[in-house]
Amino acid sequence: MQNLRAAFMAQVILVSLVAGLVAWYFDLGQAKAFFYGGSIALINVLLLWWRAWQANRRGPRSPHKELGTLIRSSIERLMVVVASIGVGMAVLKLSPLALVAGFAWGQLCGIFLTLTGGNK
Repeated sequence: MQNLRAAFMAQVILVSLVAGLVAWYFDLGQAKAFFYGGSIALINVLLLWWRAWQANRRGPRSPHKELGTLIRSSIERLMVVVASIGVGMAVLKLSPLALVAGFAWGQLCGIFLTLTGGNK
């Protein structure tokens, strides 16, 4: 669990650092959109970990039920991402390019940290 926390904190730091660079190079509005997009990726990771924690707590179940849980979790995460991006663009009027770039950066950081052993 320590490695999960360390990987998550590294992801938060990387998203925040690049958002700061975006603020310095472009402007604060772009940085807000970038950070918002990165935050969506972080929320996505938290939802994934929460579902994994629930599955571990519940114990082994039939493959059919596990597949149903996996599909439901994937749909939930997709809906949260789509709704959050929609709110960011339509309601908050954030820059779409910076928002999507922040989301992509957050996801890539998570993938990289996972592949380099951050999720052991």
